[in-house]
Amino acid sequence: AAEKATQYNESYETVPADPAAALSSATAAMNELQTTTSLESSHTLAAARAALRSDLDQEYFKDLDTLNASQLRVRVVQLATEMADRTKWEAVRLKEFLAMKEKEVGEKYLEILQKQRLEFESLLAQKLREQEDTITRQANAALQAKEESIQSLLQATSAAREKETEEILSSETKRITSEVQFEYQQQ
Repeated sequence: AAEKATQYNESYETVPADPAAALSSATAAMNELQTTTSLESSHTLAAARAALRSDLDQEYFKDLDTLNASQLRVRVVQLATEMADRTKWEAVRLKEFLAMKEKEVGEKYLEILQKQRLEFESLLAQKLREQEDTITRQANAALQAKEESIQSLLQATSAAREKETEEILSSETKRITSEVQFEYQQQ
């Protein structure tokens, strides 16, 4: 920003004699300076404004001792008008600066909120995975216990059938043996 002001001063070494032209040219340079630098920092902007003001102030205060009363009155009116314009433009620039800073703060706030949201979503996903893992382990343990109980029931049923079959076979063998012996004895 200071380089821009220096370039302006170098390219306009001779300040126009008309203060209104000097004011409009200085205002145009300040506006161009504001838009091109995009207000990188308020400190450099203040330095550039001070440099432009000092050039303009030098034009108004030059040759005061050689001016007559009517010229001095005109110069006082010019200075008063300049001060009113400066006040007006300072208010406009301050409003623009505040709007820019509010926008920056809003963007930072949104960035922080986005970061917090992403962190929360990540934490929530991690908790959900942990709960899913816990529930899966519990379900697997319950299925394993159920499988073991079914296996033990099947083994018990199988053993009971086997025993029953053996008892039936044994009783049938005894009955057939006794019938065969009875028939053998009868013959």
